[in-house]
Amino acid sequence: MKYMMQHRFSRICLRAVAAATALAAVIFALPAAHSFGATERANGAEPSAAQHFAPLSPTFEVVHSFGGSDGATPDAPLLRDSSGNLYGATFSGGNTCGFPAGCGTVFEVDSTGAFSVLYAFSGGLDGAEPYSNLIEDGAGNLYGTAFQGGTGDGVVFQLDSSGKETAIERFNGANGDYPMGGVIMDSSGNLYGTTQGGGSYGFGTVYKLVPQSGGGWLEAVLYSFQDSSDGGFPEAALVQDAVGNLYDTATSGGSKGLGVVFQVDAGGAYSVLYSFGTNADDGQGPESGLILDAGGNLYGTTFYGGGQGSCPHLAQLGCGVVFKLDTAGDYTALYRFTGKTDGAYPAASLMLGPSGSLYGTTTSGGLAGCGAKKLGCGVIFRLNTAGNETVLFTSTDGPGGADPYAGLITDGAGHAYGTASAGGDTGDGTVFRITF
Repeated sequence: MKYMMQHRFSRICLRAVAAATALAAVIFALPAAHSFGATERANGAEPSAAQHFAPLSPTFEVVHSFGGSDGATPDAPLLRDSSGNLYGATFSGGNTCGFPAGCGTVFEVDSTGAFSVLYAFSGGLDGAEPYSNLIEDGAGNLYGTAFQGGTGDGVVFQLDSSGKETAIERFNGANGDYPMGGVIMDSSGNLYGTTQGGGSYGFGTVYKLVPQSGGGWLEAVLYSFQDSSDGGFPEAALVQDAVGNLYDTATSGGSKGLGVVFQVDAGGAYSVLYSFGTNADDGQGPESGLILDAGGNLYGTTFYGGGQGSCPHLAQLGCGVVFKLDTAGDYTALYRFTGKTDGAYPAASLMLGPSGSLYGTTTSGGLAGCGAKKLGCGVIFRLNTAGNETVLFTSTDGPGGADPYAGLITDGAGHAYGTASAGGDTGDGTVFRITF
């Protein structure tokens, strides 16, 4: 499968690394050099004494530590409902299929902190290995995607409040295959998503699912990627604006082959908003989805890039970028990771704070020597409007979690929630909460 080979150290290619480090459980702690505060740096520079500021004093707690039978490797961001319950998916675990590690689960952590498995995938027609986030409709049904299973190329699934799972779309190559990003729902109940492969050219699709009055769903492929100037291999969930335009990233293609930011409008017309590699240090290989602010500006991350020589791990590529794309199409690299204590290789969508600050995670960097490849086990960071990064928590040696591939969500009341793909009590990952 050509598209898998193209992602080098992306989520799939790093799966072996995650498995190797799974037993090295780590906890997110305040940076060791400033145990009662935090450090700030501008665009990758090491902080000076003048850059230190008042302690943020956030606290970190583990909400749940996975143990295999209840799920493992939670790569997806969480969903929080109006009652304060959290929902998510794990890529493996569940112990209900022929895969030794299990085919994945959908889980809930209710508002009291009680954990339950809502569904364990069998690896058959129901799907297997969900990477994606979940969404909820007005009736309490959950929707997501599973990377494999179905007829072999992944599914879109619905899970009702009774725990009944239905694969509402099974991918077969022609209509897309191997969905990594989840789905979004518009006001009419239509679902939209992307597949990493398949379609007319084999490089991924943007699709739409329309609910039918007699039951079932009708799929339409809105766009098939050619991995040319248009992009290829999209991995993330879409975001939709108020007039129905869809936005996302593709990990490759574009004018330099390094990925794109794209738009599909309400009529299905496709356009590239930005091609990475336009500047030498603007980033490459975006795996994350995008977020929109109130003004229509887009924010995201790239897994690599940021300038040759800026990253000790892969100097020719760089350790990743946080970027902004404004409504005029002007691109700004807000922060370039150095791969040191500030983090490296961000794979997740960002969270926009009330003051305009951005919050996110990196899959590597932080504590030198942590993890099988000694690249660090990741950080949780804040980026203020001036482009200065604060490392809120870094993975050290303990049970809190490691290698966060998912971003953060907030309850609007001073808490953020997330998942760590590895670490925890048994190395299978954690759900955590931050209190600011």
